[in-house]
Amino acid sequence: MMTNCSATWYWIGRSTAVMWKADPLPLFLPYSQLMVASLALVERPQRGLILGHGGGSLAKWLAHYWPDLEMDIVEFDPAVVRMAEEYFEYHPPANHHVRVKDGRAFLNTTEHSYDLIWIDAFARHMIPFHLTTTEFFSAVRAHLKPDGVVAVNLASSGEEVDNVRAAAVVQTMKRAFPGVETFAVKGPWKSEQTKAENLIFFAGRPVDQGQHDVFVSKVTEMALNRQLPAEAIALLNTHRDAPWPRGFELSDDFAPYDVLIGREVLGSQ
Repeated sequence: MMTNCSATWYWIGRSTAVMWKADPLPLFLPYSQLMVASLALVERPQRGLILGHGGGSLAKWLAHYWPDLEMDIVEFDPAVVRMAEEYFEYHPPANHHVRVKDGRAFLNTTEHSYDLIWIDAFARHMIPFHLTTTEFFSAVRAHLKPDGVVAVNLASSGEEVDNVRAAAVVQTMKRAFPGVETFAVKGPWKSEQTKAENLIFFAGRPVDQGQHDVFVSKVTEMALNRQLPAEAIALLNTHRDAPWPRGFELSDDFAPYDVLIGREVLGSQ
């Protein structure tokens, strides 16, 4: 963890979190500002699920701006949960239920269904492979309400190896979610990796309907009403129009991330 007079940020395991000390509530990272825009796709959401807690920024923001939204927050690493409370001012209200558990194990045991599921458990070089497979996304679909939406964050260098990885994730998601929309969001600071970005994938029945203009209008309206970050409006311009090339379909028996993370792909598909 590092701190200075204006900000607190840390890297612990796969997690990264940033918070302005003077104003701890706003979502600092652009990808999180866009992830919550998924709220505009769901009418009157009642319950949400976060897989991957980080510094608790998303849960903290939801507790303030969407106080009636019942939340389950699942994080495998107890140190991450502790850091969110001790250093990032996330203090879960009564309707936020923080679980120290593997995300897939949680899905295998919970009886709840969700209007929104946010998956933020992937870092550039640390991918829990069992959260990328057809079996995992089938479990996500099973716990998503019929008109619910899932939002997935995948960090990417923008280089070919990471594009292969992204294509594999999209191909795999499509087994459970026929329509997957992509946004490619840059970070808030300059990087030596000029192509680096966060890929945000939205999926679910509202996405399948393909009414992007309606989505843009709804995000704008909700941002003006302080139900979404104002930055989300401009971030909608990061929408990827080009289709992803056909990628690997990942399964519990075939998830070659030892090949796909930071290495050249051996052989061809």
